[in-house]
Amino acid sequence: MEKAQEKWKNVSQVVARTAECLGVSQRTVVNVTAKVKHGEPFLEVETRNCDMEVPEAMIPVVRSVIMSLYRDKVHITLDLLLSKLKERRNANKDLEWKWERTTLHKFLTTKMSYCYRKKESYHDRLKEKVVIADQRIKYIKKIQEDEIDIDF
Repeated sequence: MEKAQEKWKNVSQVVARTAECLGVSQRTVVNVTAKVKHGEPFLEVETRNCDMEVPEAMIPVVRSVIMSLYRDKVHITLDLLLSKLKERRNANKDLEWKWERTTLHKFLTTKMSYCYRKKESYHDRLKEKVVIADQRIKYIKKIQEDEIDIDF
């Protein structure tokens, strides 16, 4: 009986040392060992598709929903915006929102240059970055000046 306990002590030390070396828990080492003994396959590639593949054509669709919420003076949250985008039906199947909340946040902050702030007014929660808004204003002023020059 003493030999069995000593043998178990040596095995547990091997598991502990292996776990420490690999930076995983001892339970993980035991589970992987059991999988190897039973011949179960390991998943080498993650099965989820985590890529954000929202097409550029969605920018005007999302912007129109945001502007309609601004018009209605509603606080824009990710959940509200997501629900409005999902309930919106379009004749073109490519322009229907089929992604989730995290993808919407990444899309707003990377491709559309929006950011979220905690403010008191309804339109300050979801706000375009100042640099982008400034570029838009300069562009509109330049277009207006060019139209005035053409009229004379």
